[in-house]
Amino acid sequence: VIADWLLGRLSPTGLTSVYLKHASGSTQGRGRLLAGSPLAAGRPLVFVENGVSFQVDVVAGQKTGFFLDQRDNRALLGSLCRPCAAFPSGPTVLNVFGYTGGFSVYAGR
Repeated sequence: VIADWLLGRLSPTGLTSVYLKHASGSTQGRGRLLAGSPLAAGRPLVFVENGVSFQVDVVAGQKTGFFLDQRDNRALLGSLCRPCAAFPSGPTVLNVFGYTGGFSVYAGR
């Protein structure tokens, strides 16, 4: 019911599918279509966050594919990585264990 409601409310923004992803023990489950049209397996979903393009595999990718709750933190890091007097080329950043590399993309931007 919730998936159908989300699809109905957000379809004007381009939403075409709602998937359920969850972790089962140490293995990551495949996405299960709850509403809408299935996405092609192995074909990444491309989206834009704060003007930055990303792509994820929401069907077979690890976990949820992208951590949307970190959107503001990625933007903050990006604002802190601008060149300044101390770092004329911008600071050096090491993104350890970054699944999608989202923080690295913002830092490099």
